Amino acid sequence: MSTKTTFKRVAAVAAAALAISGFSAVSAHAVTPLASTITQVANTGDHGVGGIAGPNNTLQVTITDAATDTPTVKSNLRTFISVTGGTITAAATGTNTTSPTIPTGGTSSVTQAVGTDTSLAASVVYTIVTPTVGSIVVNTYDETAVGSGLYAATPSATKTLTISAASVVGTVSPANSTSILTADTTAAGILASTATTDATVVVS
Repeated sequence: MSTKTTFKRVAAVAAAALAISGFSAVSAHAVTPLASTITQVANTGDHGVGGIAGPNNTLQVTITDAATDTPTVKSNLRTFISVTGGTITAAATGTNTTSPTIPTGGTSSVTQAVGTDTSLAASVVYTIVTPTVGSIVVNTYDETAVGSGLYAATPSATKTLTISAASVVGTVSPANSTSILTADTTAAGILASTATTDATVVVS
């Protein structure tokens, strides 16, 4: 029996023993794909939840780019953004990005991710106008490989933003009203309260 055959048999036995013991062999540099995400910026639009209709009203969303993530480095991918029902009017440069262009019409854009980082993903903040009541749908499509310029056919993230009518002074909207029982006894405490559930009441 040759030396080569002996090594092959030893390797086979070792692999079988590891499998029986519950171990499996994986690449030390496996790449984990991280999909793009969409989040509305807090305190924009209708207090960070959807928007209020108006010719000059806006809201903002943060687009975090897709990335290929290894144990040591994150390579950012570009992301294609599609907006239905609204118009992008501005884009603020974020982390690991350059300022993206907004094509005429403002219904799409491509984030310009650059460089790599060990912990931070690329992100861009887009401003979207909300002139009318209805819904605005934002979709993101991830680049298939770094610098390829090709994007997935299906969205990796979708966010629907509800655009409501402006409030009317003196008119109560039950759907948009909340009543919370609070234990605060001062006017300042009640006004500053951020409670979302009723306080426990103890009475005789």
